[in-house]
Amino acid sequence: MFVCVLVGIIFQFALGSNLTSENAPHCSDNARSCCYNNPGCVGLYGHCCPEPNGMMLACCQTAPAPAPAPAPAPAPAPAPAPAPAPAPAPAPAPAPAPAPA
Repeated sequence: MFVCVLVGIIFQFALGSNLTSENAPHCSDNARSCCYNNPGCVGLYGHCCPEPNGMMLACCQTAPAPAPAPAPAPAPAPAPAPAPAPAPAPAPAPAPAPAPA
């Protein structure tokens, strides 16, 4: 077995294997063991967490990216302005005063 340490992550490969995307063991989309389902194992092929032989690669220990924060709730729409009050009715005109006699 060959062990390579690169930027603090240990990659382990069996000597003599040429694992590529074409000859990697098939991985179903929902299998947690698939390398591409583990953020630290991006770029590796097949099963990583664990490998078919049961060994967990160091890239499996990488914590997943935090979930994005939820979008803020939209501000409530402003309340409509109240309708203007109707204008008061005009006062009746005073009755004419009686003429002096």
